[in-house]
Order: sequence, then structure tokens, then C-alpha cells
Amino acid sequence: MTLGLTMHRLLLAFLCLAGMAPVALADYEAQFRSGITAMDRRRWAEAAAAMRKAIAENPQESSRKVFIYGTRYVEYTPHFFLGVALSKSNNCRDAVTAMKASEQQGVIKRMANYRELLQITAVCAQDAPASVSTEPTQQPEIKKPEIQKTEPQKTEPEPSPSVSPQTIPAPVPVKPQPSPATTITKPSVNPAPLLPPSTAPDLALVSARQKLDDALSDSRSLLDQAKPPARAAASRDALRRAVAAAAIARNPNSAQAVQSAAKALSDAGAGYRRALATVPGGAGAQLAEAVRSYIRGDYKTTAALLERAKFESSLERAQAALFRAAARYAMYTLEGSRNAALRSQAVADLREYRRIDATRPDARLFPPPFQRLYAEIR
Repeated sequence: MTLGLTMHRLLLAFLCLAGMAPVALADYEAQFRSGITAMDRRRWAEAAAAMRKAIAENPQESSRKVFIYGTRYVEYTPHFFLGVALSKSNNCRDAVTAMKASEQQGVIKRMANYRELLQITAVCAQDAPASVSTEPTQQPEIKKPEIQKTEPQKTEPEPSPSVSPQTIPAPVPVKPQPSPATTITKPSVNPAPLLPPSTAPDLALVSARQKLDDALSDSRSLLDQAKPPARAAASRDALRRAVAAAAIARNPNSAQAVQSAAKALSDAGAGYRRALATVPGGAGAQLAEAVRSYIRGDYKTTAALLERAKFESSLERAQAALFRAAARYAMYTLEGSRNAALRSQAVADLREYRRIDATRPDARLFPPPFQRLYAEIR
């Protein structure tokens, strides 16, 4: 009973610290939430479309945070995130327009994201082509060269008394020909040399780099969390080394090398999470650490902590099943809703939770998609 009360108080404390309150969300917030979720999945076109819809409904940016999922809240700055999505799609012109709209409203200037806005604007300015004037260029006036008339030298023969001087006929007028200087001819353009056809992209390399980028993002997020306990220090150092090696291995044009780096990085991350999951103090401490991981948005650690733990009380078993289901469903959503095994595990966890406790999950901790999944479970 004492452990159950401690767990209940822990949950209440998290809710109070987060300052969460259930609110009725407007349509523009739903679009903004969809855009942020699409950006997490690197679906830039989808994210840009959602942000445009949010702007159409509410173009005014605000420092008020919008609920995304889990315990994640993001300031309502759709112009800024539209610019980020467009820059990722190599649409610098529209990205700069969106960034300027966000900067003019002034809200973004008080946030940490303002630095990213300036960086994207600067990079896009460098990549933008130089402006070409549409005014017709004035051709320089071509002056006709002056033709100097040179009179032929006359050789006057010595007069002979017996020969009468010859009469020189008048010169025949010659039609003047156009001067070469006044004839404007287009210079002949030599055809560009034929270039070899561009080789098709290495799809295996592209896929391997995408997986490596995802693993790098996940590992860096894991390392950015609070300082781990001493028992996980060695695993944390191993993960740091793996991140440094993976960042270098991304450059070689070898799909096999990139795949090996991604696997090594994933193994190091799994080892670090296993070290974090070894929580001394019994099942209650394990559950409390899992809740903290969920609050931080580290869903993989949450699931790892709750997979092998054995709980005695029904309250602990119910809460463990609920948070395990929420963590797995969040991972399923972030991975693009393609991993059917994760969804099936979340459904099984929710069914276990409903067998023990029929209380509806708290809307301040669990997002609407998860609430809908709970309502579907029978």
C-alpha cells in the first residue's frame, strides 16, 4: 500500500511540475501538431502543408505552447517551422519568406530557435542565384569607320609632239557596299560537349545514410539527457565514441561501411539503455525511473525499463502496462506508423491495463491518438 501511494504521489508531482491542464484544442493547433509530428519523421512536404494550413487558420505566432504528444509542448511558431521544412526541401526562396514573416512578428526572437532562423536565412542567401536584370541592354553605338579617299597618283607621260593627249574616261559610279563594321552577326555558338549520362543514385547508400542519421539523432538525444548514474558511465562513454565514429563514417561512398556504422551505433545505444534500465531499489524504483524517462520523451528507455521488471501490486502492474503501451505507441507513431509489431505490443499492454484498471488514461500525460487507441481496445 505504501509503495502504491508513493507511485500515485510521484505521478501527481510530475503533473504539477509540468503545469499541464486539459484544454480544448483548436483546429489550427491540430494542424500545427501534425506538422511537428511530420517533421519528426522527416516528411518535409507533409510538414510544410500542415504548417500552411495552421497559418491559414491562425497566422499570429505565440509563445503559448501547443500540446504535441506525450509530455512534449512546442511554442506556436508555424512560420518558423514552415521555413525549416521548406529549407529541408531545398526551397530556399519560400523558406526565407517564411522566416522573414516569423521574424517580423517578433515572437521567435525571444526563443532559442531564433539562432536556427538566422542560420537558415544566411545559408539560403548564399545558395540563392544572383538576380538577373530584365532591362534590355543597350548596344554600344557602332561608328562607321571613315573611309579615306586616296587619289591615285597620276603618272603624266612626257608630251610627245606627235601624239595627242588621251582623254581619261569618267569613273563609273560603284554602288557602295555595306561596311563590315556595321553588319551585326551573331557569333556562332559551339554546341556544348556531350556529358556522360549521370549515374543513378545508389539507393542502398541513400537508405543506409538515412538509417544512420536516425540513429545519430536518437543517440545524441539520449546523450543530451541528465547525467546518468555511475553504473551507466562506461556505457555512456562507449555511446559517445560510437557517435563520433558514425559521424565520420557517414561520408564514405560505401553502403556497407555506413550500414556497419549504423549497427555499431544502435548496439551502443541499446547497451546504454540496458545500463540505465538496471535500477537498484526494486520494482518501484524501476517504475519511477520509467515514468521519468517517459516525461523526458525517451520512449525507448521507458519500454526497456518496463519490459523485464516484475511488479507485485496490481497498481504497479497497471501503471507499468499503461506507460509501456504509451511508450511503444509513441515509438510506432514516430517511426511513421509502419512498425505493426510495435502497435500490436501497445495494444496488448493496453488490454492488460484495462483488465487491472478501467480508469481512462490521464489526458494531461497521454496524447489524443493514444486516447483513441485506448477507446478502441475492448
